[in-house]
Amino acid sequence: MSTNKYALLFILIAGLLLPAACTEKKKPIVITPPGNNNGAGQPNYAPLAFTLPVPDESVVLEEEINPVLREQGAVLYRLKCQSCHKQNEEKLVGPGLYKILQRRSPGWLMSMLLYTQEMLDNDPESRKLLELYKVRMTNTSLSREEARAVLEYMRSFNEQVK
Repeated sequence: MSTNKYALLFILIAGLLLPAACTEKKKPIVITPPGNNNGAGQPNYAPLAFTLPVPDESVVLEEEINPVLREQGAVLYRLKCQSCHKQNEEKLVGPGLYKILQRRSPGWLMSMLLYTQEMLDNDPESRKLLELYKVRMTNTSLSREEARAVLEYMRSFNEQVK
C-alpha cells in the first residue's frame, strides 16, 4: 500500500474513534453533610445523589394569580403540555393536573418543567411518576420565564374541568 493510502486509512480510523474518546458521561453530584458518620468513617445515612440543579424551592407565588402570566402560560400549555396532561384528574399520557399545587410545590413543578430529564433520573417523586405512567416526560425546552408562566396557568386548575 502506498503512503497516501495509509494516511487516508489513519484519518478514517481516527475520525471514527475520536468522537467516542472525547465524550464524557455526566456523573451525578453526591452531596453529603459533613461530620455525620458512625465512627468507622462510613456515613450513617444514605448520601443524596442528585444532578444539580435540585428542585428550586425559592419560587414564591403571589396570593393572586397574575392575569398576564396566566394568559402567556395558557398559550404555552396548549403548545407544550396539553397533548399529555389534562386539566382535570384524568390520566392522559401523564397525570391530570387538577389542583396540582396542592400535591407539588411550586419549586418542584418549576424544576420538572426546566430540568425534566435530571428530575426523572434523580428525584424520588419524579421516579415514582415514571414507574406509574411508564413514559418519560419530554423536555419542554421552556425558558425560566416561560416555565413560570405555565406554573401561573396551572394555578388556575382548581375547578374540575371536563
